Amino acid sequence: MSVVLLRPSSGHRRGRKASAPTPTLSRLLHPAARPGVLRAGDRVGVAESLAADLPWDGLLGRLASAPPGRRVWERVAASQSWEAWAIGWTVGAALEPHDHGGSSGALAIALGDLVETTVRSGEAGEIRTTTTVLERGTSHSFGPHHIHAVANVATSPAISVHVYSPRLASMTHFDVVGGRLSPQRTVRYRAHR
Repeated sequence: MSVVLLRPSSGHRRGRKASAPTPTLSRLLHPAARPGVLRAGDRVGVAESLAADLPWDGLLGRLASAPPGRRVWERVAASQSWEAWAIGWTVGAALEPHDHGGSSGALAIALGDLVETTVRSGEAGEIRTTTTVLERGTSHSFGPHHIHAVANVATSPAISVHVYSPRLASMTHFDVVGGRLSPQRTVRYRAHR
C-alpha cells in the first residue's frame, strides 16, 4: 500500500526546518500501513497523529481571510483505502446533518472547539439527537451509517482532521421534515490520486 503525504498549503511551525518531514511518517504509517479498510482505532490514530503533527499556519491564514460562517479544507494524506482532510471552521461555520456515503470515519480536533450533533432515527422513525462539545485534543470514530451536523459556535476559529475509510465518495445532506430525516442532496466526489 502506498501512502501519499500532502503538504499543507503553506507555512511551517516556528523553529522547524523546511526539510523536516511533516507529519512524522512512522507515526502515520503505523498501524495504517496495513492494506484494506482502516478499523476504528486505526482511523482515530491517524486523525490524532495528523492533528498533533501538522503545522496549521497555512490553513489558519486561509481562515483569517474567509468570511464568517465559512469552512476551508484541504486533503492532507491519502492511501488507496483511506484519506484525511483538514477542515478549518470560521466563527459561525456549520454543516447541516450529513452522512459519509458509506465510509467510516474518525475526527480529531486540532484547534478550538466544535459542536457535533449526532442524528439518528428512533424505533418509530422519530428523530433523536445527541449533542457533544468537541474540545481541542478530543477524537472519536464513527461507522458508515453515522449522520451528524457540526458547527463552530465558539468565538475563535477551529480546525478538525477527518479520516475516511474507504475514501469518501459521496455525502448526502439531510433536513428534518415532519420530524423525520429527509435527504435533500447528494454530493459525489471524484477519486483523488
